Amino acid sequence: MDVKAPFARCFECPLVDQSFVPGNGPTQTDLVVVGQAPGDQEVERGKPFVGPAGKALRCALALVGVDESKVYFTNTVLCHPGKSERTNRDRRPPTAAIVACQERLKREIEGTGAGWILAVGAVAAAGVTGKRALVSKSRCSVLRRPLRPDRLNGDACVGITHHPSAPFPRSLLVDDIRALLSFACNGQTPDVYL
Repeated sequence: MDVKAPFARCFECPLVDQSFVPGNGPTQTDLVVVGQAPGDQEVERGKPFVGPAGKALRCALALVGVDESKVYFTNTVLCHPGKSERTNRDRRPPTAAIVACQERLKREIEGTGAGWILAVGAVAAAGVTGKRALVSKSRCSVLRRPLRPDRLNGDACVGITHHPSAPFPRSLLVDDIRALLSFACNGQTPDVYL
């Protein structure tokens, strides 16, 4: 997608020398899914949301009837933050990396024209909304209305869900996606269904 080309690398980012995974999906879409950062399998394949957590998310989208070819997938930080030596799990991106990528993320989302954004996890929620988010209190299915992100001038409906690798039932992920897509944005419903 050309929209990311000028912002592909945030050179002031401390992760700039790490493996880079650009966003992927249609140039114009109604739904953008934002994650934390790419993992090992995303780096290997050069595409976001293709590892175990990404497969769980794509399965949840399919259960709601969403055509994933109509969805744009990206991350708060486009470079892999590495593994924790102690746990061998992906590290959380450093704050400096998140800050360095904020403008790129904003422009990337705005470039798609999306009216609905699914933020997967607390890092993604903060990246999209500009505010610290507690997923347990801000999940889509518990919101009475969608969030309006200050960072995107309030021009989209934002729903927050837990990370697919978190130890929660997949049904909560499905419920959150269904709730987000039920909100009207500018009087419209999303065109992402099969």
